[in-house]
Formats: sequence, structure tokens, C-alpha cells
Amino acid sequence: MGSRRNQRLLGKCDTHLTINGVEKFKGFRPVVSARKTFQKAADGIRLTKDEICEVRDILICLITIKASTRPGALENTQLQHYKTMGRDPVNGDPVMLIPEHK
Repeated sequence: MGSRRNQRLLGKCDTHLTINGVEKFKGFRPVVSARKTFQKAADGIRLTKDEICEVRDILICLITIKASTRPGALENTQLQHYKTMGRDPVNGDPVMLIPEHK
């Protein structure tokens, strides 16, 4: 049932995000700049308000791309989910469980 709904919604879209589009997005100047800012933060350097906003905007885009088939999960994400997230036992990637994802 969910896949039919997704297909119907996709049919209403004028454009679809492709793998090539995502790869192109990753090369855009704001994304490259944000990745440098991510590293700066990881190195323990204090970020400015503008840098935090830049990173926030790119994070929202990246999370949206990764969760595009489950927009409810992104819409219902709360700070508590971030604080209690675990790690994937295979590759160590962070995993947030969003119970209200539908």
C-alpha cells in the first residue's frame, strides 16, 4: 500500500532526484564549505553562528535525501531522538529510531 502511495505522489512531481543529481549536489560550493565546517567542529574548533546555520541547512538537505522514502521520520524527529540514538553494529553509523514515522 505504501509503495503505491509513493508512486502516486512521485507521479505528481515535475522532477525526480536522481543519483547523478545527488552526486552533483554534493559538489556544490555550499556543501563543500559545510563539509569543511563539519571537520572544523570535529576538531573542536568553536563555530560562528553563520557556520552553525550553514551546517544546519546542509544537514537538513542530506538527511532529507537519505530519508526521502520516509519523510514522516524526518518530520517527527525530535532532539530527544538525537540524544538517544545508537550506532549501527556493522559500520558504526549513527541510527535514530523515530517511532512516529508514519
